[in-house]
Amino acid sequence: MAELADALDSGSSECKFVRVQVPLPAIRQPMNCQFKKMTLLMTVVIISAMGSFFSFMAIRSSRPITVAEQLSYFPSGKGFRLAGPSFSSTIADIAWIQIVQYYGWEVKTSRDYSKMKKSLFTLIDIDPNFSTPYTLGAFILLDNVNDFQGAIEILQKGILSNPDEWRYPFLIGFIYWISAPNKEDSLQNVFYLRASRYFRISGSKPGAPNYVLKFSSEAAKRRGEHLTSADIWLELYNSSELDEEKKIFIRNAKREIERYILSQVQSDSPITFRIEDLNLKPEHIFMPDGSHLVIDRTISWENQ
Repeated sequence: MAELADALDSGSSECKFVRVQVPLPAIRQPMNCQFKKMTLLMTVVIISAMGSFFSFMAIRSSRPITVAEQLSYFPSGKGFRLAGPSFSSTIADIAWIQIVQYYGWEVKTSRDYSKMKKSLFTLIDIDPNFSTPYTLGAFILLDNVNDFQGAIEILQKGILSNPDEWRYPFLIGFIYWISAPNKEDSLQNVFYLRASRYFRISGSKPGAPNYVLKFSSEAAKRRGEHLTSADIWLELYNSSELDEEKKIFIRNAKREIERYILSQVQSDSPITFRIEDLNLKPEHIFMPDGSHLVIDRTISWENQ
C-alpha cells in the first residue's frame, strides 16, 4: 500500500504495476453492494407484481385502486429503506400524494377510510423523517376515521423517530385537550393530566414556543392542580426577557397560588390557618419579583 501511495503522490503519468495486498474486510464491500442491488431488484419486482395484481383488480372494480390502498397491503414499509434514503424518500413522497388523493376521493364519495391507518403507518415506516404524515395524518385519523387511539399512536411513532421535535408531543397533548370536555368527570381529569404532561414534554424540546407551557399550565388548572400551574407560570417568568411578559406570568402564578389556598377552606369561611399549615414550597411564598405571601384572614402579597 505504501508503494501505491508513493506512486500517487509523485504525480507521475507513467503506468506502473504495483502489488497490493487487500485486507480481508475490503473483500466484503462488493457483497454489501451486491446485497443492496438484489434488495432493490426484489423491491421493484414486488412492486411490479403488486401493481399488476391491483391493475387487474381495478379493471374488475368500478373504481381504480390507488397506491395509497396498495400500501395498506404491505406488512411494513421498512424494507424500502434497504434501497437507500434517496429511494425511500422518493417513494414516500409519491405515496403521500396518493394518500392525499385517496383521502380526497373518499371525502367526496363513499367515505370509506378503512385503509387509511395502515397506509399512513406503512408510509412513515418507509421514511420516518417525513413529518407531514404524522401531523396531518393524526387529525385525519381523529376526525375522519374516528380513530382516537390511532391518532395518538402515529404521533408517538413520530416522537420515537424524532425525539427532539416539539410538535409531536404538543399535538398529543392538544388531542387530549380538545377531547377532554366530551368525557365524563373521572376520564376528563385523566385527559387533562395527560394533556398537561405532554405539553410539558413538548415545552422542554429545542425551539418550542412558550405558548406550549401556557397550555400545560391551563390543563393543570382545569384538573385543580393550582400549584403545578403556578410552577409552570414561574418557569415562564424565569425564562422570559420581556418585562411586560414577566408581569403577566408572575400575576398568573400568584393567582394560581391564591386559588390553591382558597381550595383548602370551606366556601364563605374566613381563612384562619397560617402559611406554615399549607403545603407550599418556598418559591410559592417568596416571589422572584421581590414580593412575598401574607395570610391574615385574607390573602395578599407584600413587597420586601
